[in-house]
Amino acid sequence: MKNLMVYILSNENKWTNIENPTDLSPLLIAYIKAQIDNSIELKWNVNDIILATNFDFEYRGVKNYYLQSCSKDLVFCSKVQAIYEL
Repeated sequence: MKNLMVYILSNENKWTNIENPTDLSPLLIAYIKAQIDNSIELKWNVNDIILATNFDFEYRGVKNYYLQSCSKDLVFCSKVQAIYEL
């Protein structure tokens, strides 16, 4: 079994710094880290945690899989699209 987490940034969201869109919001970083921490506490193996994003991220041995099909211009991207791409 795998634990799939999908985080997608679009040009129309609050998770990036408007002046520097490559800077992630501290709140978004906290959400992702909390979800990874919680999964590890619940005894998920780090190799079974899949973090699918359209930005670079790594924490506690969990590195993102970059989704090519979910660009920042695309407002909607779901787990179904992420699973299809993975």
